[in-house]
Amino acid sequence: AMAPSSGPLDVAAWSATSLQPVLIGLSYLPTFFALILLGTTDQNKDYQDKKGFTGGAAGFFCLGYALIHSIIVSSTRSEDLCQVLLFVRLIMGALTFIFGLVIGVKGGGDAIYFVLLYIMWSLSALPEAFMLYAYSNALRAEKL
Repeated sequence: AMAPSSGPLDVAAWSATSLQPVLIGLSYLPTFFALILLGTTDQNKDYQDKKGFTGGAAGFFCLGYALIHSIIVSSTRSEDLCQVLLFVRLIMGALTFIFGLVIGVKGGGDAIYFVLLYIMWSLSALPEAFMLYAYSNALRAEKL
């Protein structure tokens, strides 16, 4: 049973058991972005990347993050690893925001779809980081 809460965003009232399926579902988000990034490497020439290295590297980083995210959330139930994952995701979000801006400058109007893709990937870090924060707090509360 959940403790009475003071409002809808009372993170302390959320249990790790109820948050775990949400976070496992969130592990599909980087997989979705990875598929798009890997599938569009041929179009990376729109922003002067003739070999598709940036899209390929970003896609593989997304896949790696999705794999690590799903393992940490589904099997370890470690509050410390969740906080490390939160930190990594926020760094990835900041870097992809910067990369999106650089792609926009290099590619101009031809690369607007890639700019939007990278910006959306970076903005998705905020709700994901919040859920990881709530999950790590819930794991900490279960230990007490």
